[in-house]
Formats: sequence, structure tokens, C-alpha cells
Amino acid sequence: MTALGAPPAGAPPGERSRAHPWRPSDPHAAPGAGPDLAAVALATAVALGVVIRAYLVLSRDFPLNDGGLFYAMADDLRRNGFRLPPVTSYNGAGLPFGYSPLGIYLAAAFSALGVPLMQTLRAIPLVATCLTVPAFALLARELLPSRIAQIAAVFAFAVLPRSFTWLLMGGGLTRSLGYLFALLAIGLALRLFRGRELRWLPWVTLATAAGVLAHLGTAPFLVVSFVLMFAAYGRDRRTLGWSVVIAIGTALLSAPWWATVIAQHGLGPFRAAAATGQSILSPGLERYWVLMTLAHLGIGTSGEPMGPVIWALALAGAVLSVARVRLVLPIWWPLVLAFDGRQGATLASAPVALLAGVAVAEAWTLLGARTAPSRPLRRRAVATAAVLCAAIAYTGTWALNREPAFGGEGWTLEPLRPSERDAMAWVRRALPAESRFLVVSGVGWPTDRWGEWFPVLAGRRSVATVQGYEWAPDRSFARRVQRHARLQACAREGAPCLESWLGGASAAPDFLYVPR
Repeated sequence: MTALGAPPAGAPPGERSRAHPWRPSDPHAAPGAGPDLAAVALATAVALGVVIRAYLVLSRDFPLNDGGLFYAMADDLRRNGFRLPPVTSYNGAGLPFGYSPLGIYLAAAFSALGVPLMQTLRAIPLVATCLTVPAFALLARELLPSRIAQIAAVFAFAVLPRSFTWLLMGGGLTRSLGYLFALLAIGLALRLFRGRELRWLPWVTLATAAGVLAHLGTAPFLVVSFVLMFAAYGRDRRTLGWSVVIAIGTALLSAPWWATVIAQHGLGPFRAAAATGQSILSPGLERYWVLMTLAHLGIGTSGEPMGPVIWALALAGAVLSVARVRLVLPIWWPLVLAFDGRQGATLASAPVALLAGVAVAEAWTLLGARTAPSRPLRRRAVATAAVLCAAIAYTGTWALNREPAFGGEGWTLEPLRPSERDAMAWVRRALPAESRFLVVSGVGWPTDRWGEWFPVLAGRRSVATVQGYEWAPDRSFARRVQRHARLQACAREGAPCLESWLGGASAAPDFLYVPR
């Protein structure tokens, strides 16, 4: 049996530090699939991912779902001469300016160059999310043993909704860049740990620091991924020393941000942000939900409508990998979900797609695609390829779905309609600047695009909006989420519910805004 990450028995001494758990052979290589054909297939997979992501953004004329908070923060940063202000003007709540600032700086810089800020909230998430596809392809090349597995994994990642849904939104200004740099950092770390080549060390450190500076939520993902990759491919003093250098270098490169926030607010914002995450280390109900997700093997976390095809392939790939004692990917998937309950499903799209590639490669072998050519076997190979193409067409079509009736999360990739923007603009023109509003949309706070954009477009205070309170002290975020949920229930329960909610409010709002 082969230990976690160790080279197969009999591997030449020179290969032991670089071998995959599945190498040195290439057992799933397709006949006739030379480098050119493989390159074409891989380029097609990457292009498919780019087309899907571009269509979802460019078919609408406004940032998808959220982004109002980051719009205000980018404007604050530009107005403050690109120095981190202590608080953001968003919603007039005096919230700490604590978010990882890389994406916000990019948006503010383009705004200073004359690019409309609203367009940067569409362009930056789109470009970064498109770049995650080739970044994932490089990671697949490092972790998978055959061209068939690599190509299938990239196709799976290209159409897997959770690999792009929450990255393409306006709020993806931070999330998309964080995921992009995290994938690059992990791929480079694999080259460092396996190849023992020092030249990769500064690049791993830069990519890791960029991921943290783009989105602090990628830090747990990077930590558990690096620990797993070290356990699989490192396990010596040299790679341990490199890991320490990466950690110290990341802390130093990101220090201008976190040191400024600490100087302005102390550790409070970071403690508050840490408390908003959900993991197996969280207390009470939050831990319960994480454990339930793990108990159901993450079903539903892929975001696929009308049947989780890729999730099922990933599960099959995990079973096959465990049976062959190839444990890196089967461990990586639940590990990511366990330590990040909020965005773990998005981050876990990488191991899910990789395991789906393993399953497809195994199926290719079982169906005789690798055996000596003959007419029956050729027919079976053609039939297998036809089934795979049909699966890609099926999943790719559903990746474009925005209808909530079919399930999945595509319905969240909608912007405010022009009429809704006009209504908010009228509020800005016609009503007093000190007006306070209740925005009752009837949806949960992560998808309440009306509540998030109202303070920006209407320029008036929304008393129940949650965004930005992740960094507020005294568990304000948890209380805010509960109050928002009770308020949105009034969209179904009517006036008595609203009167009850107002009875517990510290200050009465002046107006009610109800989207149609």
C-alpha cells in the first residue's frame, strides 16, 4: 500500500521527491490522444469556462446580486487619497474599513483613471473568475496523473456552478481574486514541495499574500490545503522551513493592511470577522450545520440544478481513490468544507472537479479505451466519448440557468432591474437625507441585493442591512442577521409581523421600501 502522498513502490530514487501518489505511469492515457489533441481538448475546456462566465455577466448591464458595500468602500478609498480610512461611509453606520483591500484598491485605481466604478464591479470579478479556469488547469496538471483525468477535471470545473456563482457577483470583487491567488498558491506550493526547487518559494509566498490581501476568507482554505500538501509531499525539515518562510513572508507582505486596521481599531474587527465563520471549531448551531453538511457528503454544495452530476462523479472518484489509497483529494474535499462553512462549497469546487476527473479517467479505462484497437473497442470508445460530450452539454447548459424553479443557485446571478434603480434614484432626489428605511425583500441577507444597494443608490440609511457588520464588534453581525431574517419573514406574514418587528426596534424608520 502507498502512504499518503508517497511515491509508488519501486520508483527510482530521483523520482521519489517529485512523484504523484498515482505516478510514475499514465494508466488512463487515451490512444491517439497526442499532445496536440490533448492541448486542443484542454483549450476547449478553458474556453467553455470563460464563455459561460462571460455570458452570465455580459448579458446584464449592472453588477450581479451584491456589491454595494464594495462600491462605497472603493469610493471612500479614492476620496481618501488611497489611504485606508478608519471607517466606511456605507449606510452611515460607521463600520470599520476592515475588508482585505486588494480588489477595493484595484476598483478605486480604475475609477481614478476614469473608468466608471460600477463597471469595475462587473469587470474585475469577471476577469478574475475567468482566470481561475486556467489556474485550475495548472493545479490539475500537478495533482492528476493522466491527460484524460486533467481534461475531464477542467471541463468539470468549467461548468460547475459553485466554481463561479459567488465569484461573478459584484461582491466577487474580493472573493474572485482571493480564489484565483489561492489556486495559484497551492499549485506553486505543490511544485515547491514535490520538486524541492527553491526558485518556487518567492512565488508561493507572493501568491499566498495576494490571496490574503484579496480576501481574508481564503486564509483557512490556504492553511488546510498547505498542511495537507505538506503531509503528502513534504514531511522533511527543508519543506517545513520553507512553510515557515511562506507564513512569515505572507504576514510581512500583508502587514500594511492588517497593521493599519489594528492601529485604528485594535484586534476587534479581526475577532469579529473570525466569529462570523462557520467550521467544526465553531460553537453550538454553527458547528451542527457544518457537521450536517459533512454527514451528507456535501450534497447540494456543488450548486448544480436538476441533479448533481458532477457531485456524483466526484463521489465516485473519491471512493475509487480511497480504494486505491490515493488519499490527498478525498481528504481535501471534506477538509475544506469542515473548516469553512460559509464559502467552503465555493473553495471545495477544486477538489470536487479533480475527483470528477479521476472518475471519468477510470471509466475510460474500464470501457476499454486503452486496449488495443478493434472495431468493437473503437465503438465503445466512441460511445464513451459521446456520453462524455452529452454530459458536458447537459451540465454546461444548466450552468447558464437562472430560473429558481429548477434548483441550484443560478437565480442569484441577477442584478437590480432598471426600474428598481430608478426608484432608488427617486428616493435620493425626493426624500430627506436623514430618512431611515426598512427594505423588505423577502430573501436572505446574502442575496438581498435590494437591501445592499439601497444605501448606495438611494443615499439613505437602510436600518436592517447586514453587509459590513462582519467587522463590527460585540457580535453585531449575528444579531443583525437574526433581525434581518425576522424582518424578511414579514414579506410573507404581513402587517402584524412588521408591527411586531418595529416594536423591538431601537429607532423607528421613516419609510418602507418593498421591491415588486
